[in-house]
Amino acid sequence: MGRRSAGWRRATDIPEPAILALIEALHDPDLQVRANVAHAFGRMNPVPAEAVPLLAECLSSTDGGLRLNAALALLASAGRSAFDALRPLLDDPNPRLRLIAARRLLTEEPLDTHTAEIVAAALIDPTPSIRKAATELIANLSTAAVPTVLAALGERREEVQESGPRDALTDAIVKLEQLFPAPDAETTAAAV
Repeated sequence: MGRRSAGWRRATDIPEPAILALIEALHDPDLQVRANVAHAFGRMNPVPAEAVPLLAECLSSTDGGLRLNAALALLASAGRSAFDALRPLLDDPNPRLRLIAARRLLTEEPLDTHTAEIVAAALIDPTPSIRKAATELIANLSTAAVPTVLAALGERREEVQESGPRDALTDAIVKLEQLFPAPDAETTAAAV
């Protein structure tokens, strides 16, 4: 199945009969096979509900590629079980996995402060690629999540002393405010 599973990564369409074989392949002992299959599921819309519990199991792997592909497939999966499987990733040591989880969780629970704190931490992370990924995430936030993320960023102001992270914090706040401007008093009054 090893070589054949690599083909599923590039497949533009997965025929219905192959879906059951792919679900079964999530049990394969080869990590790369499972990673390839998880990647294929991440490209499907919708992800079959039968694959969700197996993709959730993949999140406990020590293999980063398998975990990443499973997380991306769960991000694209509908339903509460995919949402619940992603929640533990908020505390994952891999910042990319934390942001994948945060994207889904803030979509469904925009007032979750723990998730907002994860995004705020990533927005001021010293690693440019993490800050970039977090900035891309906030560009796609629902407006309902913005106040929660802004509050989490505001709490970070007092703990950030160094100029680099402080500049990143200011940039993140400005970016959020530009993307989601607060309604001015006249507009709000006219709407009421």
